[in-house]
Amino acid sequence: MAVRIRFLEPMEATVRLIEEAAPARLVAAARARMAATSPAHLAAASVLAVCRSSEIQIDHHGGPLHPVAGLHALLDAGARAGMAEVAALQSAALCNRHIHAPEGGPYEMPELSPKAVAPDAAAFLAALDHLLPGLAEKHLVALLAAGRRADALGAMIEVAIRRQPVDDHYPIYLVHTMRTLDAIGWAWEEALLRPVARWLAMCPISIVRGRPESADFRGKLDGYAQYDSYAALAEPLLARPLRVESGPDEDQAVAALAGELARLEDFDAVPAPLAKAIGGGLSLAGACEALGLAGACWHVRTNYGNPLDTHIQNGIAARRYLIARADASVRQKLVALLTWHTGPESRVSMGRMVHTASPATEVSDLPGTTAALLAEMERGIRTRQADKEAAKTGAGRGAMRCGPKERRPLAMADAFLAKGGDPKTLIAALARLVLEDDATELHSVSGFHDAVELYETARGPNRTRHVISAAKIVLLGYGYGQDVWHDIAPRQAAE
Repeated sequence: MAVRIRFLEPMEATVRLIEEAAPARLVAAARARMAATSPAHLAAASVLAVCRSSEIQIDHHGGPLHPVAGLHALLDAGARAGMAEVAALQSAALCNRHIHAPEGGPYEMPELSPKAVAPDAAAFLAALDHLLPGLAEKHLVALLAAGRRADALGAMIEVAIRRQPVDDHYPIYLVHTMRTLDAIGWAWEEALLRPVARWLAMCPISIVRGRPESADFRGKLDGYAQYDSYAALAEPLLARPLRVESGPDEDQAVAALAGELARLEDFDAVPAPLAKAIGGGLSLAGACEALGLAGACWHVRTNYGNPLDTHIQNGIAARRYLIARADASVRQKLVALLTWHTGPESRVSMGRMVHTASPATEVSDLPGTTAALLAEMERGIRTRQADKEAAKTGAGRGAMRCGPKERRPLAMADAFLAKGGDPKTLIAALARLVLEDDATELHSVSGFHDAVELYETARGPNRTRHVISAAKIVLLGYGYGQDVWHDIAPRQAAE
């Protein structure tokens, strides 16, 4: 008979609290537990609980996917805003909500013997490829127990990159789980990576529920079919050693490639100049930085108003992380970069670039000081009318728009930076706002984090487009649900 995994105390007690507390009483109970431990402890327990007691869904909503994938970003936002306790409580509430959701279970992650199968990376990859989640999980546990984490991650990276054309979340979930483990400690690798392995070994929902007459369905199948042609661009480049890390000697080349890419509006045209630049000696990190700068411009220019529209930033930041990791091969890093554009949720931005990349030029009545601009940006975000009814469905979110009126807070942020305002001040203000959200399954905080990180690791004056992109993410995700914040805020004020 299967026995569920257990954790050593005091972690086990905190995990049980997240699993067992009624959602209406969770914040108070978690707050009391946090007082006896720490915000970091509570946050780690939350993701362990959602992995142990909620089932990974074939869809990318529900279960442990977004709570785990977004935790590192949530903790980072808490640190930037000086609101670590709020970040931990938001994590606890989301994980508890997913555990108690009807589709979440009942489910218990069982103990698996590391000797159930031999630690064989090729067999693990085969189990993932043949869609055998139970067997894939056993192989993962065996590899981790044998100290072969790099082999396990290498196999998962291979499948995640290949699945990109049917769902952006395949590489994002894996990479962001790795980043969450960086934040809370790799001692928890088995519990957090097992759901990832199961999900990679499931048939994509876009295929399962696809209708042959659906343009979306056909587009995803076409993208999957075309994946090999884009991946093939890597083969001649791999004939010689490639530069991986960037340096100051690439400043001009990165800026030139970023400008070339930003002028493109058809993402299918992106791989060729990327490959040409890399073939000419540009590093993988430099090429990814240029792609990120272009991605920020694309995102700021679109009239897309979906509160979950964060996948351009997530996808590019995931590749930046992979390029810096030893777990991924050079081929995997290169192919991931050349196939970024195949993600369906990133491709939604094509055909919607109707605005400029400089929102301040679209507004004539800008306040005259940085303080007034920052205050006006915050007021605009807080008072926007979120369309909660439309947000309930994918079709409703897809029809949302961010027009001139909605973009006014972005103009304030843009002008703030143009007048010499401190980007750190603007980022901290946005971090405080994004921590109030509890309705986007951490999409807002995750996209915000990745946009800010891309800004902090980029060079040149145009990197501030990343900060405007971060502001757009916070703006579009604000106001759909703040129940947890409204529960927390009075207690915070009383302390």
